[in-house]
Amino acid sequence: MIHTMKHAIAILILSFSLVKCSFASSELLRVSRVEHGDNIQLFFSFDKTPQFTENGNGKRINLIFSDTRAVPRLKYFGPDSRIVKILPHADKDSFILSIFFRYKPQRYTFSKSSDGKIVFEVLSGNRYSKSYKDLADRLKGLTILERNSAEFPNPYKLSPYSKNWLSFFSDYESPVRIDVSVQFNFPP
Repeated sequence: MIHTMKHAIAILILSFSLVKCSFASSELLRVSRVEHGDNIQLFFSFDKTPQFTENGNGKRINLIFSDTRAVPRLKYFGPDSRIVKILPHADKDSFILSIFFRYKPQRYTFSKSSDGKIVFEVLSGNRYSKSYKDLADRLKGLTILERNSAEFPNPYKLSPYSKNWLSFFSDYESPVRIDVSVQFNFPP
């Protein structure tokens, strides 16, 4: 009787530990993205907020959520000119989201918001932060504006007639007047 009771208790303890290992304590429900210039914010919504850490290696940043799993068919945002690739990976008891950037981010933070969401905020890098690292460190947080400016040495670009060249003739040429009478002749 004691021997069977020990087996029953052992089986019960084993089954509870297996059930605990197979079910994560929190689920990742949704991932959303918001952009403000060069600043990118990723919001992670959970049923219960997990422990989280990150580790970065140049253009790749791993977001690690302990004791977490993602819901099936979770929708991620697509890659673009800044974020090149997103790789979700389920480890033993954690969920890892690897994010690959085109340029090394200038800075990033990973924190919990007041409403229980986890926020990953990135100031993305650009081609200048890659080439001029010393300058990029001094100018952290400045956004590079891509503007189409006029080429001042090129007279075609500055001319008011560049889009409507026919108006050049109507403005500067006198009107054509033909005073000769027109006669029609048959061929011989």
